[in-house]
Amino acid sequence: MRYLILIFMCIFLTVPVAASAQSASTNEKCQISDFAIMGKNNGADFLYKMGENLKIKVTGGCIEVVKKVSRSNLVLYFDDVEMTGLRMDRPQITNGGLVLSFYLIRDSENESNRKAWNKLLTKQQGRGYIMTLPVALALGNGPALSIPQPDQDKRFQFYIVNETKANWTILICLVIFFGSYYLLIKNPTVLRDQKNGYYSLGKSQMAFWGLLVALAFTGIWFLTGTMEHIPDQVLILIGISGATGLSAIVIGENKIAASQLKMETNIRSLQAEQKQLETELNASGSSFPPGSMERLVQIKAEMEKLSLQPDAPQSDGFLRDICNNGDGLSFHRLQVVMWTLILGVVFINDVSKVMSMPEFSNTLLMLMGISSGTYLGFKFPEKYK
Repeated sequence: MRYLILIFMCIFLTVPVAASAQSASTNEKCQISDFAIMGKNNGADFLYKMGENLKIKVTGGCIEVVKKVSRSNLVLYFDDVEMTGLRMDRPQITNGGLVLSFYLIRDSENESNRKAWNKLLTKQQGRGYIMTLPVALALGNGPALSIPQPDQDKRFQFYIVNETKANWTILICLVIFFGSYYLLIKNPTVLRDQKNGYYSLGKSQMAFWGLLVALAFTGIWFLTGTMEHIPDQVLILIGISGATGLSAIVIGENKIAASQLKMETNIRSLQAEQKQLETELNASGSSFPPGSMERLVQIKAEMEKLSLQPDAPQSDGFLRDICNNGDGLSFHRLQVVMWTLILGVVFINDVSKVMSMPEFSNTLLMLMGISSGTYLGFKFPEKYK
């Protein structure tokens, strides 16, 4: 009987203790205040740049919650933009809690990561290269938890490049672009159908996009240290300009060959007629008809004129040549020039603001293709100057 009484007393004392422990564990929940951004240099510097590690400290009840979530399901948000594709180190357990470390890098070959950075930086346009960003963290399938940043001087800031360095790089690239294009224009052969001849719109467009993309790629690599991904749309645009330039060269050479053949045929015909009239003159002597004598003089004048005809058409100047079809200003040529310049300005603006090559829409690419196709179609009947 005494043993039964002791057993009941032990059970009676154990149940409240277990209940209180269970209550304590359930009351310790994951709170937003359990997350905090850790500054660099012993917590004094909150300005981060590309390539650095952003560390987030987890305390309280959130430690056990975070431990249960795989690293791939811990997703960082900047200004409500899901930063997918960020590499995360293994969480570190410290005396003060748990430390999560995210590697801030833009992987140009990772489409989701690249688009996330582009979306974020496009959203920040007009705010400069240094951005104060709200930060949130999503744990698994749950909603993103906004990490509190109560202190104004300890708010998370991010800059992709140094602003002064970026401005100088953009300026130098633009100077190189315009300087190089000016030298190409002055070159007697690069952008012309023939030496010192008429400027080719197709060649000029091809050189425009080739220089622009090459300088943008070099500038981004210099500023960010990463090999920039060239989007498919930019490659298609280069392909359109290249195909247009190649087709224009083929059409131009065919027209040159046809013009040369026509001139040689006319010269041979005049030479045959001249030979026949000279034979008749030698045979008839003074009885040679006056009309035939006049024709003989005309033949000599026409042959002299053909021999003095320049091999290449004379240029009227770069802008006039690329917009002129031989009869004056041509709308189909002007359309190609206009859209090339517009997309060029958009391209430069996006690269300077986002540090990434833009992805043009399919409708814009179709528009460029249609404009270039129309130009090539109208090039066949154009006068060769």
